[in-house]
Amino acid sequence: MNKGSPADMALLKDPETLPILVANGELLASKTSNVAQFFAMGILQTERDWSDLILDAKATPTWFVNGIEDPTLDMATIAEYRETYPWIDIEVVPDAGQLMLYKHFENLIPRLANAAQNAG
Repeated sequence: MNKGSPADMALLKDPETLPILVANGELLASKTSNVAQFFAMGILQTERDWSDLILDAKATPTWFVNGIEDPTLDMATIAEYRETYPWIDIEVVPDAGQLMLYKHFENLIPRLANAAQNAG
C-alpha cells in the first residue's frame, strides 16, 4: 500500500476489496508461496531506462495509464512523455493510485482484455 495515496489507502476500508488485497499479500509471501523476489525484480525493471523499447515499439498501439494519486507520478514527466512520445495514449486517472486496478477495474479490465486480444 502507498500511504502517500489516499485512493490506495481507501481500499483498506472497502469491505469488498480488503479480502482481495489480503489474498494477494498472501500470494506474495506466505508459508506456501513466496513470489516477493519476482515482484521486486519487476519493480526494479521499471526503474531502468526503457526509452529504447518505446522507440522500437513505435508502430505498436501503446497505452500508459497512471493514477493521479500515485506517489511516484510526476505530472511534469507525464507532460514530457506526451511531448517525446506523441503516438502513445497517456491517460491519468483521477481518484486512483498505483492500485487503481482494484477501484477502476470496470474501465481498465475491458481495455486490457481488448489489447490482449488484439495482440494475439
